[in-house]
Amino acid sequence: MRKFPLENRIFSGEIGRVFKTGTEQGFGPNTMDLNFLENYRDSRPFDSMISTFDDRSMGMTSVVAHLKSLFKCDIHSLSTPCDSLSSHYFDSIISGQTQINKLIISRGSISAESLTKVFDKIEVITCLEVYANCAAVQSFRFTAKSLLIGNSFWVNFDHLKLMTECVVIHLNGSTLTNQNVTAFLEKWESGKFSNLQYLNLEILNRSEDFDVLGFSPLRSVHLTFKPRLFEKEVLGEIRKVYGARDYERNGQVVAKVGYYVSPKIKTLQILVL
Repeated sequence: MRKFPLENRIFSGEIGRVFKTGTEQGFGPNTMDLNFLENYRDSRPFDSMISTFDDRSMGMTSVVAHLKSLFKCDIHSLSTPCDSLSSHYFDSIISGQTQINKLIISRGSISAESLTKVFDKIEVITCLEVYANCAAVQSFRFTAKSLLIGNSFWVNFDHLKLMTECVVIHLNGSTLTNQNVTAFLEKWESGKFSNLQYLNLEILNRSEDFDVLGFSPLRSVHLTFKPRLFEKEVLGEIRKVYGARDYERNGQVVAKVGYYVSPKIKTLQILVL
């Protein structure tokens, strides 16, 4: 980023002053809380610049457009803010792209109608994290290599069957039934989900306990004393299984399975070796 001399400058209609801390310098309006900046500086790269805009969406769009032009490249990853984001600005950021490597959609950040338009235009390749309700998004794609859906009450068994290309499936707050889980595991055992390397299902505990792949559930409180943790890197991240037990196929251990329950949640984890 371009450095600024230590002098007053006009920015976004206000007087701003460049400040300097150690070997880094930043830029912000004189109304900005400098104590916050001082506490935050350790998490920012050296020689970084902080800017503010009267309209954050417009400012973000302007900065992104400049960077795309400067580096002659598309957006690699994008995380939407937690507050409402106009679909116009979202479209501006990903303008001209048909694919994006990573997309994180926060809860309440964009409407279902706008999300439908987004997924009509762009495909997420590696990682899709969704914390919004996408039940009404007809064009939602379950094809990213890593799919994490927070509060996945809207994901049903038909959706689950579409995740055959996923390497990682992580569903929180799921309402899948015991029958859904059993049917899914039967398909996995038969080779229908050959790409799957890590599964993490956190299901709202509204039914009786049942056995999974021949394993009865552990009580989550027991894992505090004997966690039996197993870890493996998948898609560049460490994936974990608690209460890991060996799952065998043809006399060989092919996966680690964690299956435990608490009063509110059933958790099923499978990590393929």
